[in-house]
Amino acid sequence: MVEDLTGATLPARAKQRAQLAADPSTSAPVLRNLSRDAGPAVRRALAQNPSTPKDVLVTLVTDERKNTRLAITNNPSTPEEVLVMLVSDPFNQIRWTVPLHKNCGAAAQRAVAASQDSMAKQNLAGQQLAPDVAAALAADPDPQVRGRLAAFTRDAELLERLMADPSDIVRAGATENRSLSREQLLTLAKDRSKRVRGQLAGFRTNLPPDVRALLARDKSVDVRFELTMSPQPGSIAKILATTLIQMSPPTCSSGRLQRNSSRSERTPTSPGGRSPRQTRPRRTPFYAADGASLDG
Repeated sequence: MVEDLTGATLPARAKQRAQLAADPSTSAPVLRNLSRDAGPAVRRALAQNPSTPKDVLVTLVTDERKNTRLAITNNPSTPEEVLVMLVSDPFNQIRWTVPLHKNCGAAAQRAVAASQDSMAKQNLAGQQLAPDVAAALAADPDPQVRGRLAAFTRDAELLERLMADPSDIVRAGATENRSLSREQLLTLAKDRSKRVRGQLAGFRTNLPPDVRALLARDKSVDVRFELTMSPQPGSIAKILATTLIQMSPPTCSSGRLQRNSSRSERTPTSPGGRSPRQTRPRRTPFYAADGASLDG
């Protein structure tokens, strides 16, 4: 056993000191003294302990081990001041995690928005944002950042602005926004880019009938083919049947499907006269969070 500066006795073994450092019931004076421990396990345990004082976390921000600094971002009690310090961390996973922290308030959001890290800004764009931060992201030069914002913003005026963005990446992101009205869906269904129309056709499974019909008659086989990847009402299926019967699986804008250019014959049919069912894995959306429904 060793004695710390408070007179308390600390375990001699590093494993036991790490357990003490991870215990939320450990007093602040003991945690401060444990921060002088050079052992990586002890310092990492301190970094993720919700009872660790702010001044100790500030010290750990400069720890040479990235796992210690990463543990700070996983600490639910990490204050915003400390998060701001981590925005410029050399390890990308730390920078990317900062915007997802529950204590990432306006000051930390502004620091992320002003950074050069595109992925950190994309993660930020999916959160509840201060108005000036949302405006800064909407003006970001990276279309991936603006596209993520288009997918998640609940600001009607900002969504309209992003739907008119010159980049089809941004407009395609807008197709995933759950706040879209019927009129906005129709606007996107008429977009000049087949990337946008295909994204709308492929991921919105409960589109209004008139929007479905418009996409079913789309001039691009890529867009029409996207509709075949989910069940369609009989009226839409009939429209698609008249436009797809002679088509091989097309090359989608994502590059995931490729037309077989060496074959010119019609799509083979089953004995019943119908084309065999085409199946493929559901594509990952541009911007939706894991597990998020795209319906609506």
